[in-house]
Amino acid sequence: MTRHQPDHQHPAEDAALDQVIDAAMGGILAKLEAAFDPDAGLADIHARRAVPPAPGASGPGGAGSSRLEEACDHIDQLTARLADLIESGQRIPFGGSSFLEFALDNLVQLRVGLANRTMFCPEAQRLTADARDQLARTDQILRTQHETTLDQLASQTKGRRGALTDQVQLLSQIVTRLYEPDGDDVSLQPAR
Repeated sequence: MTRHQPDHQHPAEDAALDQVIDAAMGGILAKLEAAFDPDAGLADIHARRAVPPAPGASGPGGAGSSRLEEACDHIDQLTARLADLIESGQRIPFGGSSFLEFALDNLVQLRVGLANRTMFCPEAQRLTADARDQLARTDQILRTQHETTLDQLASQTKGRRGALTDQVQLLSQIVTRLYEPDGDDVSLQPAR
């Protein structure tokens, strides 16, 4: 046996190590959760939105700019809905709420990358797909443990209307269109 492989002859030591790792991960997650402030995150998104377009990209009024504004506005709406759901889940816990936080993180990263015009299409599509998958996991847990759906739960928060899952699907289409060249052959693809 090499020194880098676990010694399976000492299960008590393995269990103790597992407990130490679990405690450390629990502490890290607790600190991240305590530091998470959806309002501050949204304020940061709105502040970053004021960043001027990169040289060579569509200027104000151009098709690329309006598509980018549409994508950012849509992401802002989704992040606000998710922040409401997360806040609701902190008051009245429900299964799958941690996946909402992962989805929110993906959308915030997507929003920042798009607004700064530094994100390539595959990364934007991956973040969108990851957010959709996280919401699907929440929905699955809600269906099995609480006999409700994510859309039903989302419709109960602060006057929000419309199916959240449909909005994420629409975001996927918006992101795809965002990277397609417009009539002037301009797309969001960053120049590097």
